Amino acid sequence: MDSGCMTVCVNCGASFEETMPECPYCGHMYEAGAQREYMDQLQELKEELSDVTEESHRLYREERNRILKKVLQIMGGAFLIIGGLTLLMTGLVRWIDSGFGESDTKAELIWQNANFPKLDAWYEEGDYDAILSFYDKLLQTEEKGYTAIYGWDHMMLVWDYEMYAGAIRIRDALRAGETLSSYEAREAVSCAMELVYFKNPAMYGEEEKAVLEGWQRKMREFLLGELGFDEAEADRLYEKINRDGYLDYQKCDEYTDKIAERFGSGDT
Repeated sequence: MDSGCMTVCVNCGASFEETMPECPYCGHMYEAGAQREYMDQLQELKEELSDVTEESHRLYREERNRILKKVLQIMGGAFLIIGGLTLLMTGLVRWIDSGFGESDTKAELIWQNANFPKLDAWYEEGDYDAILSFYDKLLQTEEKGYTAIYGWDHMMLVWDYEMYAGAIRIRDALRAGETLSSYEAREAVSCAMELVYFKNPAMYGEEEKAVLEGWQRKMREFLLGELGFDEAEADRLYEKINRDGYLDYQKCDEYTDKIAERFGSGDT
């Protein structure tokens, strides 16, 4: 095998192919390989857009947004540090949408001028539910130029709120004496762990930082209250699911399944 295609794991010292997203021996994430893997997925998606039906068009949108969030997990931290998150999101969206002939900067500018004031108003009011509802409708209606929303300053915080709100709904169900499904239990634990342990307020502006820290306090109370964790258990779980600074959802779900009886759940 060509040694030029190999890299060395910084964690265990083993050699493996540089195209791999993680070390096959110890599981340590190889960031360059992980970025390459998800960019390859985007390229494959783009190449499949030449002959599609309207239904395929809709499915493409859903898949595109799923992959974009994964790319953001891998690349977002570095881009936030240099203030380039907006360029990351809008650039990726425009690049893969060009396969549909949909990259239209003028349309995005028109959409931005028409809709950013409304988004800003909702944000100032703290009406994140209205923003999420608006965003969900955009994914369904595919307004021309709507991809400009990925350049809106507060979109990352709104996605954080989506996790927070989902966890709060489950918390309220537990308080009402309801039994959780396995899916709900997994969502509750992963969302709480993500917000408490994996979100760095320093990466946000001062106003957003204060909001995020408030959500983090409530999620810590949720972990140590309704979800039945103590500090030591939560810290141990963090060590187990911490994949080089990113939450390993599979390991988190596996752990949640082991403690399913705590929530009265167990169905799949």
